[in-house]
Formats: sequence, C-alpha cells, structure tokens
Amino acid sequence: MIFTAKSVLRYGTIAIVGCLLLFYVYTQSITYIRGPQLSIHSPEDGISTTTQMVTIRGNTRNISFITTNGVKTYADEDGEFEHTLLLNPGYNIITVNVTDRFNRSLTKSIHLTYIKEHSDSPPIPSFSTTTPRTATSTEAETTGGDIE
Repeated sequence: MIFTAKSVLRYGTIAIVGCLLLFYVYTQSITYIRGPQLSIHSPEDGISTTTQMVTIRGNTRNISFITTNGVKTYADEDGEFEHTLLLNPGYNIITVNVTDRFNRSLTKSIHLTYIKEHSDSPPIPSFSTTTPRTATSTEAETTGGDIE
C-alpha cells in the first residue's frame, strides 16, 4: 500500500475524530458513573444551638436540582450553596436533596437542636391604648357637660 498525502490526511482525520469521540464518551460516562455528589459543611450534624436562624452551607457536583427541606436552593458555578432557615424550638431535621440530569438523587440530613434561651428579666408589661370616648347625650345631661 502506498501512502499518499491524501490517504494520510484521510486516515489522520478519521483517527482524530475517533479519539475525540472516545474522549467525549469517557467524560460523559464518568459523570454518569459518579452520580450526584453532596457535602454539607455547616452546621455540623448533631449540634445544639441557641440561635434560631441557621445557614446551611455545602458543595455539590454533577447535579441539576437541589432542595433544602423541599425548598428549591441554588448553587453557584462551583457547586457551592447556602440556604438560611428558622429552627423550631427543640429537635430539627434538615434534609438536603440533590438530583442529577439522569434523575438519580442523593439525600443527606443533619439533626439540630434549638434551645430557646429564657431571660431572667421579668416580662415586659403590655399596655393597651384606648381612643378618647365622647359623652353620650344622657351622660352630658346628668353631669351637666357639653355634648360634642
């Protein structure tokens, strides 16, 4: 077989396109094989806190959707996310769910205890305000006052 410039160019092009195709299939299959990934950085699981508002922070990879306690959360280009929520007094379970483009999901939960602080100071009394009342005609006659 004689190698001409035309045949070398043809076989070289086929080889380059074949290599690019194999590389594309490899990179897409790695994403599929690994599946969605989720890491929650803060707060730590199992802690007790006296702060009612808590911010969940973490990192994701290979995802299309992320929710925190069922509420859609957004991640940036690097996969970093944060979501702030209020804790109920007592034991709380916060669930973060991620789903990839192949509809596979991964769920992680963290358990927090919110301890409501009690103040030693007495409660602040509540005062009600009333609007001034005008005298009725009967009251004005008995007291001798003017009717407004």
